[in-house]
Amino acid sequence: MTSTAIVTGASRGIGRALAAELAAAGWRLALMARDRSALEEVAAEAVAAGAPAPHVEAFDITDAAALAGAADRALAFLDGRVDLLANNAGAAARRRRLEDLTDADWAYDLDLNLMAPIRLARHCFAALAEAKGLVVNVSSIVAGRASPTGGPYAAAKAGLESFTRTLALEWARHGIRAVTVSPGYVDTDFNAESVASGYAEHFLKGVPTRTPIEPGEIARVIVGLADHPSITGTVVTVDGGRSINV
Repeated sequence: MTSTAIVTGASRGIGRALAAELAAAGWRLALMARDRSALEEVAAEAVAAGAPAPHVEAFDITDAAALAGAADRALAFLDGRVDLLANNAGAAARRRRLEDLTDADWAYDLDLNLMAPIRLARHCFAALAEAKGLVVNVSSIVAGRASPTGGPYAAAKAGLESFTRTLALEWARHGIRAVTVSPGYVDTDFNAESVASGYAEHFLKGVPTRTPIEPGEIARVIVGLADHPSITGTVVTVDGGRSINV
């Protein structure tokens, strides 16, 4: 039986690299992001790699109603079976110091980085149980560190890691696993601003390997987790050693 996956944030960065890895292995894919034209490019690349034509859904993942509709259509396309749900979409959308952040700022970042993955996992519960599937929630090493001007993002990612642990515990009896993948500095458009500001260079000085992580490396870690049935409820950190450097 062909393996199936839903990937959010699939139009660029880690999500796009993950779609490519899964396509190369022949997975059936449902891809989600805001940018339809970029998603269609990713879908075309998947077909060129020999995978079945993916289903694409372009929408704002913070819109709960739009997410529910997109999930329903994706699940119908995948025949109600999800081997891998990769909650990858996320961003530090509201970068301000704490005293300048509004309730709306907090709500948006929490909706994007925490509530959307929770809603999608809940929506996919039956399909994940049918497949004895895996939920991978993509976090960040800032979940366990201070993040100046990125407080809502860091708090949301910390919450996402806690949610992953609870999901792994509660849904284990249904054969569902859940793992957090926590990247360090990844060379993506998401971090382009930090490159321009010089922060990326400063950050990498604290990384023992001194090199940014390629999106494909994170993608390969996620795909590899599907082959390790005893890994659940934990955080897999991929950061070049940044988190161990005091």
